Amino acid sequence: MTNAKQPLRHSSAADSTREEHGRLGDAATRLQRMGLYLFPVDHPDLANPACRVSHHPDQLRAERAAGKAHQRGKHPAIRKWGMNTSNAPEIAALWYGTGLRNIGIACAPSGLLVLDDDTGSALADLCADHDRPVPQTFVVNTRAGRRHFYFRQSTEPLGNGLGALAGRGFDMRGGITTTSEYGGYVVAPGSRHETGAVYAAVDWDAEIAPLPGWIEHLLRVQPERYEGDGGACSYGRILGVIADLLAQTQGNRDNHLWWSACRLAEAVAEGADEVAVRYVLAAAAESIGLTAWDAENKLTRALREVGV
Repeated sequence: MTNAKQPLRHSSAADSTREEHGRLGDAATRLQRMGLYLFPVDHPDLANPACRVSHHPDQLRAERAAGKAHQRGKHPAIRKWGMNTSNAPEIAALWYGTGLRNIGIACAPSGLLVLDDDTGSALADLCADHDRPVPQTFVVNTRAGRRHFYFRQSTEPLGNGLGALAGRGFDMRGGITTTSEYGGYVVAPGSRHETGAVYAAVDWDAEIAPLPGWIEHLLRVQPERYEGDGGACSYGRILGVIADLLAQTQGNRDNHLWWSACRLAEAVAEGADEVAVRYVLAAAAESIGLTAWDAENKLTRALREVGV
């Protein structure tokens, strides 16, 4: 009897794509049943970025010239995503059944406020400091120990500021303002990060809890103000924001630039010199491989958010 070895069977690219489609489609269905509004986001496995039409050509040219690889899997794949979100199953089937796309959740129409715990322990530390239990809510593991905590948002606008949570390892999505109807977005569970990590719900059956009142209070706390020649403004905070930006590692810099722009916009609203703020943010961005154009653009958007 011949005992011939059988060749090992490897998963084909087509099998992998089908699995990816299945996971994303299942996640989109679950999220819609939770009442969340979705839109398609670029997927890192696509040969050509699905998001490139939404980025300014000057920005892309500058990034290529600087040798900076464009971060994949986190940018909207449609124009005006905030106006084109959907909770309709037939739309989700079109978006996630015919092409490879990650999932974005629009926070404002979904009634969400999402705390992005950059360390994985920031919320636990905050709760311990205030002698409170960690809220039981819907949680998503993102990558490298980081977590998104989903909450139902207060009907009163919170703005984009972190209040007393600033400097404690958080970012925030939601916090609808009177000047913005979108409230930002998060990449949803089921999606794949460019590192290969999959955004994963800790428990798909967990309810999205209301934002605890004590956390809402902390978010509403106004940052300490410093008197200077330009009026009342947070000059000390500006230095801290720039230092945080300069300390960011590759892969987190682009996201942190938007966070920095929001914090600096608040400082301008308090009296800091806008020209000086634009200069230091652009210089810091360029020093870590980002572009001055992107820094200027993000700061302009953030200034609109705070009504400047």
